[in-house]
Amino acid sequence: LAADAGWVSCALQELFEPGIGQVLAREGTLRWVRRVGRGTDDAPPSFERGPLLEVIHHALTLPVAGRGPLERVERLEVEGEDRPTRLEATLVLARGRAEIELDFDSDVDSAALFSGGAEWRREGREGTGDARFQHAVIQEESPPAPLALGVEILRAAEALLEALAEAGRGPRSEGGPKQSIRETYRRGGSRR
Repeated sequence: LAADAGWVSCALQELFEPGIGQVLAREGTLRWVRRVGRGTDDAPPSFERGPLLEVIHHALTLPVAGRGPLERVERLEVEGEDRPTRLEATLVLARGRAEIELDFDSDVDSAALFSGGAEWRREGREGTGDARFQHAVIQEESPPAPLALGVEILRAAEALLEALAEAGRGPRSEGGPKQSIRETYRRGGSRR
């Protein structure tokens, strides 16, 4: 793969959704809201590392794409005893701020992105950009995002997992793999 391009994650498929680019380009705080039901694949069944990493990775894709690398987690709130039922965070990124709100006990399945008076919404699991994403992968077209974006999303997800662990609500690094994502892709300095 070239240093500036590559398919990193299916979470990048949301970059193909009509209207996403216009919201990401708007000035102001970017707000990502995702609501899913308790028994869905998008609701982590526990505070274990694997399920949390997947959910957090998806939640950070658009904020990192729109506002750049994560500099620090400013605020973090999480609810739930045996599993997360709600997670909210305020993030400071290289080009602005982002807020994420994840509700894992909702009666609806929806996603919404807001910034500067613009918004994008999806009800249900299927996005309108899925077919274009699939076509691009099958046809080996250039991805809509550089490989560096995928790395920054992974760094941000690791930092948010660390913040959860520090708050006593997530996996501890000692219980994780011997080499974490942060250690693998670290360029120096904390991304938190």
